[in-house]
Amino acid sequence: MAFSIAGRMLRCGKVSVKKIYELEFVWEPRGSDILSEGGVYFCGRADMPKIAKPVKSTKKPANTTKAKKIAASRATPIPAGPRAERPHMPGYGITASADGMLPWSWAEERLNASRIFWLTTITPKGEPHVMPIWGIWAEGKFYFSTGTTSVKARNLAANARCVITNDNADQAMILHGDARRFENKARIAKLSKIYKAKYDFPLDPRMGTVFELTPTLAFGQPHDDYAKSATRWRF
Repeated sequence: MAFSIAGRMLRCGKVSVKKIYELEFVWEPRGSDILSEGGVYFCGRADMPKIAKPVKSTKKPANTTKAKKIAASRATPIPAGPRAERPHMPGYGITASADGMLPWSWAEERLNASRIFWLTTITPKGEPHVMPIWGIWAEGKFYFSTGTTSVKARNLAANARCVITNDNADQAMILHGDARRFENKARIAKLSKIYKAKYDFPLDPRMGTVFELTPTLAFGQPHDDYAKSATRWRF
């Protein structure tokens, strides 16, 4: 009688053999032989059954390189920017068509070009607080600093939600998001070079708390052709 077992143990008296790969055993049953439940084989005599050469598995090893390529091809692509859509503004004549909507590059150009920004925070009483600030747009985030004990800093410590607008209402760019204290020294050192090139002044946490604004929503509202170009972006 011939049979194959994978990962099983064959025992004969005090002698045992265990293989982690598939083996083919040739077994001649005798009266004293017992087949136990669970796939462990016993025979009453101490003689070993004849064991043939190991049978190599016919399964081919997984091609990990190919598997990785397939997984990468099925992965969700990272979008180049936030999703653009029309803002919901009843009564302003905003067209429903997507024709004329602004690309995200338009928004980034305004964020980079603006020298002064208006920051709106919320006081503990729920009142808006608006102040001008300097800031830079870098790798999808907005960075700025303010005095540690300033009203802006205290408001943001209690409620991170805020709004940033650029300095040109004819090319209005409005950015909503959460601004939180940023303390990555290595990252601040790199951002400071961009900041200094723009303002001739360093972005130095020793001079004021640095904040990182992560956007959640944005609006682009150029004055000319407003009804066809007004755009909202969701992050």
